[in-house]
Amino acid sequence: MRFINQENGQPINDMLLLMTYQEACEIRDDLERLISSDKLNEHSHVNDAEFRHELTLSIYDEGHLDGYQDNIKKWILE
Repeated sequence: MRFINQENGQPINDMLLLMTYQEACEIRDDLERLISSDKLNEHSHVNDAEFRHELTLSIYDEGHLDGYQDNIKKWILE
């Protein structure tokens, strides 16, 4: 599991995620879609109602990082 601040590229080691019930349901649905997908390296974006905050979800396999940008590969392998 990796948490990355996409604005500055720095890792986040500890994080608190606060969400509404609706946002939690959207995250659950997107995770279920990603888990059931046969494709590796897919991702999903979950936004708050105002589109001010975004969470990007992706399920990766360290042995199959094709399709990820180089900076993301680096974060995964660190």
